[in-house]
Amino acid sequence: MLYPQNIEQKIGFNKVKDFIKQRCQSTLAVKEINKITFSNNKNAIQYSVECINQMTTLLNEGTSVPIADIFDMQEIFAHTKVEGTFLLAQELLMLMHNINTAQNVSNLLAQLEDRFNLLKQLNYNCKELKPISQNIDKIIDNAGNVKDNASEELYNIRRSIQKAQYSLSLTLNRILKQAQENGIAASDATATIRDGRLLLPIQSANKRQIKGIIHSESATGRTTFIEPDAVVAINNNIKELQSAEQREIIKILIQTTSEVRPYYTQLLEIITFLTEIDALTAKAKFSQTIKATAPLFNNTLNFTLKDARHPLLQIKLQEQQKNIVPLNISLNETDRIIVISGPNAGGKSVCLKTVALLQYMLQCGLPIPVDSSSTVTIFNSLFIDIGDSQSIEDDLSTYSSHLLNMKHFLKHGNNNTLILIDELGSGTEPHIGGSIAQAILTQLNTQLCYGVITTHYTNLKHLPNQQQGIINGAMMYDKQQMKPLFILQIGAPGNSFAIEIAQRIGLPQNVVEHAKQIAGNEYINYEKSIQQAEKDRKYWHSKRQEIKQQQLKINQAEAKLEESLNQLKQKKHTIIENAKQEASNILRQANAAIENSVKAIKESNASHDITQQQRQTIQQLRNKLKPTITQQPQQKELKKGNNVTVIGKNVVGEVIEVEGKHAIVHFGNIKSKIPIAQLEKITQRQAKKIASDNSNAQIRATQLQFSETIDIRGMRADEAERAIEYYIDDAVMVGVSQVRILHGTNTGTLREIVRNYAKNYPFVASYHDEHPQLGGAGITIIHLKE
Repeated sequence: MLYPQNIEQKIGFNKVKDFIKQRCQSTLAVKEINKITFSNNKNAIQYSVECINQMTTLLNEGTSVPIADIFDMQEIFAHTKVEGTFLLAQELLMLMHNINTAQNVSNLLAQLEDRFNLLKQLNYNCKELKPISQNIDKIIDNAGNVKDNASEELYNIRRSIQKAQYSLSLTLNRILKQAQENGIAASDATATIRDGRLLLPIQSANKRQIKGIIHSESATGRTTFIEPDAVVAINNNIKELQSAEQREIIKILIQTTSEVRPYYTQLLEIITFLTEIDALTAKAKFSQTIKATAPLFNNTLNFTLKDARHPLLQIKLQEQQKNIVPLNISLNETDRIIVISGPNAGGKSVCLKTVALLQYMLQCGLPIPVDSSSTVTIFNSLFIDIGDSQSIEDDLSTYSSHLLNMKHFLKHGNNNTLILIDELGSGTEPHIGGSIAQAILTQLNTQLCYGVITTHYTNLKHLPNQQQGIINGAMMYDKQQMKPLFILQIGAPGNSFAIEIAQRIGLPQNVVEHAKQIAGNEYINYEKSIQQAEKDRKYWHSKRQEIKQQQLKINQAEAKLEESLNQLKQKKHTIIENAKQEASNILRQANAAIENSVKAIKESNASHDITQQQRQTIQQLRNKLKPTITQQPQQKELKKGNNVTVIGKNVVGEVIEVEGKHAIVHFGNIKSKIPIAQLEKITQRQAKKIASDNSNAQIRATQLQFSETIDIRGMRADEAERAIEYYIDDAVMVGVSQVRILHGTNTGTLREIVRNYAKNYPFVASYHDEHPQLGGAGITIIHLKE
């Protein structure tokens, strides 16, 4: 049982859920987080906490759970249950995404070690659904469109459309060129598409000079868009082909949906699986943020929270780069109710809210930010009275609302109830308020309730000395600096420090003395006795700490000696291993050099020059390895401007900077930081020889990798110029006749850069826009000279 109904808002658990939802990858997981509820099922709670804890451990070790978004297919499946209905191409793409995501997550869980046993048990076998994903991938592209080769008929239709569009373009361009020559169309006019038909823009004054169908005019009325008679039949043919294309697409989608439909149940199950993993991962990420852990569960109604932190306060202080003061609190069958006292703003309410929120989080199946040695228990009921419960609608004062809460606690509280009350009895005349508070606390104790109570009433501080089951707690305060320490001390009541605070603030001394007289000697002496008890506690605590420090020094000295011995052993082992590794490296380099030499000699048909060159290479390696075998490698002397090659690789670079044991080397346009030990200094003549040998190989590699289209959209102007320069140079080198440069039509800057380069490049024969149906002014075709 929970009380009140808005307990989640009262203790801040709604904000905890918000933090978890922010870490979800899908809206389905967000809905799952909204379903988190308080439970008293110990087994279910313990299982949930341990699952999240295992996932947190997995994330802490650097593993990433491969979940992006999850598409909810339930309604889509419901609408396509009937034979003849079909999933759209985009919906099939969503379906394939779900299957692939599920497979990736399933593979991850299947490969986990046994210590992640609960996560492994969550796995869902997706192997049976893999063919569905593969079939969808055959017919749907990454943009959610049906592929040309989805069927032979579709392929033929789209080929016919392309041919018709090409014929249409040629005809229109011929008519447009003639119209431009006759002065009835603007010199920069291009064919345009309107309502799916390719039209010519003609000056309105000359529209009667072109035979054809007038479709529309520009907004200014100066241009008329005409479909010449010569292309009407072609346009009509294209329309018919496009209709046939749509019919074939629908046929393909119906067939594919029929193949998928028998698996709808399993496909919904993988959505549930992914949603559960997404929600679990979000909870684990939040646990990472607050450094939560899985505490030890008790079979009795006892709990001890060590280094407990309020998660919301912890996050706030982390953002401010401040540290939170942890709480240590314990309740058991002997000391079931703790009465916490102390000065205002000393941390009593924070202590209470920390216990309330952590217990609620725990019973919602979430790990909590405590030391892992903490012990916890599960209560059947959680009652709180925190904050102002004044109700204007019900005409209730704060105190009346407080008493209504106490009525509920007294009626339903028992030995399986945790009750948290902030400022018990406050809100009315202190004398009677304290009396009622004492009577309520006594009755709750009689009913064997567990609880954390904060108060300023002195009579409640006396109660632990009179009744078994109640214990005092004090929020510590630094009297010298007059500031709270936010530390809970169990066993003694807290001092309000009201007189001291009044003096510190600067109330007139006569007023302070008068207050002491009104309070009476009994109260003043009681406060002094509390302070003296605290002084004694601090003294003996200091003595214990001194003994601990001495013992710690002894232990540290022993550990240091042990560490020194281990280091000597490790150093010996390292020297031996390094020697073995060095020998292995030498052997590997020698083998590689010999294999390269044999290969080079074979490929050159035992050419005398090549054979001689390879002998020199092997001799160089032999000379280089001789000192390496007898002693550790010495630091190579390199300086800026030296030509170098990487040992074992046929590449030449130039040193531009030396940094200790590393050098910054330019390899063409690539700058790399390489250990000097891996570099070999060479002469300029050797560098030219290696570069010459690499040239032919580079040409062959360029030919194999060269594409006749380059996309420079999104590049900066300088990036585009450099890319075009390298691309055209490669095109000339591999001997292609034309290339396509995709630059888009955004601001026209990239198009202008392409045109200016083509205009000034000596190997460019001509250039023009791509066909309107294939990209138009967004692509430039460049023809190269033979």
